[in-house]
Amino acid sequence: MHKIGVVGAGGRLGTEIVKTLASQQVAVVAIASSRKNSWGDLVSYHEYPSNSTPQHLQQLFQELDAVINAAPVSSSILQREAIAAGCHVIDVGIKTKVIEELLQLDELAKTQQRCLVTMAGLAPGLIGLLGTELLFRTPQAEFVDVCLIQNSQGTSGERGTKDMLDLLTIDGKTLSSCLVAQEEESLDTAEVKAFSFNTPESLFLGDRDRMRFYTAFNRPILNTLIVNLGRIRQYTPNVYKLLRNKIAATKATQSIPDGEAILLSAVARKSDGQVASWDYYRLVSDYGATAAIACTTADLILKEQCNSGAGCLGDFVNLKTICQHPWMQNMILENYSN
Repeated sequence: MHKIGVVGAGGRLGTEIVKTLASQQVAVVAIASSRKNSWGDLVSYHEYPSNSTPQHLQQLFQELDAVINAAPVSSSILQREAIAAGCHVIDVGIKTKVIEELLQLDELAKTQQRCLVTMAGLAPGLIGLLGTELLFRTPQAEFVDVCLIQNSQGTSGERGTKDMLDLLTIDGKTLSSCLVAQEEESLDTAEVKAFSFNTPESLFLGDRDRMRFYTAFNRPILNTLIVNLGRIRQYTPNVYKLLRNKIAATKATQSIPDGEAILLSAVARKSDGQVASWDYYRLVSDYGATAAIACTTADLILKEQCNSGAGCLGDFVNLKTICQHPWMQNMILENYSN
């Protein structure tokens, strides 16, 4: 049986990853500063205090087959140590600087005959696979609009909420028009207001110049609130930080609702603006989908279905491979395409 370590297992996303792996009878080592009861009794625990360095994990890494990193690290040291110890690495981080450093570990990963997968979550991750697939399937398309509609009732960790607000309020962002696929197959597409989404994929994917990424919440009033927060950030950044921190702290205390479904849409358009094709997914939740994508990627790699090296998610798997995997199937509520 393969053994997978999860760094950052104590966080909201890390907990989802641990639970996903454990539900599939995978041997899991939760690497965190303290044990959580929500992991279950079958999960092993390795203490990793907040003041430790990645070098403290060297011996553990030598006992693992793969490591999924869900911790908000600021450098690539941890991932480098894991690759050097002979682990495959799946990273769900969103920081551009760290992703750049990870991609520079390509030679090390090839030497070790291991895979280092960056942007292995929902966004970045699946949204890039969806855009790439639609461009491949629709060669006559000039560009693709990829839009993630988030659930305003969805839960989020305090750091995750802060990161999202910082991303959507930078430079006084405003709402733009984009096309999204509708929930029912017969309704085709419709125009919505959304934020342009500076996902790392817009920097690293091969077809990035032909993809436009957007995101919004399913409640227009929340999108308007974010626009206003962006204006406050421009003129009184200290006031913005106070408001952001209060919102994030409140959000982190909310209990998980019965439904956290999110929508993911991609619409391919011709040079004249006409719709060429589209895809639509309704997923169980943001965190659940990200966890399933990371775990599915680890499973595919451990079954030796990928070449070694460092790269983006799409360098190792494609949309079909991910979405048809049974672990990911549990996260897909609906899927339509034309």
